[in-house]
Amino acid sequence: MTKEVMNFEISNYNIQEANSTYAVVRADIVNVGKNYNQTNFSKKAIEEAIPSILNTPLIGIYNGITRDFKSHAHSEAEQRQTYAVGVIPESANPHFEIRDNGLEYLVVDMVVWKNYFPQFFDRMAENEEDGKKTTISMEVMANETQKMEDGTIDVKKFEFIGICLLGEDVKPRNSRRWIKSD
Repeated sequence: MTKEVMNFEISNYNIQEANSTYAVVRADIVNVGKNYNQTNFSKKAIEEAIPSILNTPLIGIYNGITRDFKSHAHSEAEQRQTYAVGVIPESANPHFEIRDNGLEYLVVDMVVWKNYFPQFFDRMAENEEDGKKTTISMEVMANETQKMEDGTIDVKKFEFIGICLLGEDVKPRNSRRWIKSD
């Protein structure tokens, strides 16, 4: 059986200081309905996937020269450069909120470890202060999809597999890859 891994960009988050070793980041993870990248997530599908987001890692590749994040790992070498810099804990408080744009989002609290990888948190904090916001990308495993009449992919069943920090020069886009699974 093949499954599709999809990546989706997240732009709305707020850093909430917790203590000197970690920070809590509240983020909009996925919106209910059609997305700008030709996919659709029903509220039911999102609700069914919520258990899979708990204990999901916050990952990233950091470029010390540019002092910014890279993209998703696309090769074995990049996978070795990827660090888990946080987690979506079991206390993530997953819930839905409606934003000013009228869309309803799944919102969770992520923990970013400040003391183990300070450059990751510092870059996020600097970007937030400058009003740039670090792009965060949701990685999901699409277990069941169906193409809608308008060409949109309706993601009926999925699992969260990671949340990735992206650099300023990474163009927001939906990317997909197929993997073989048992």
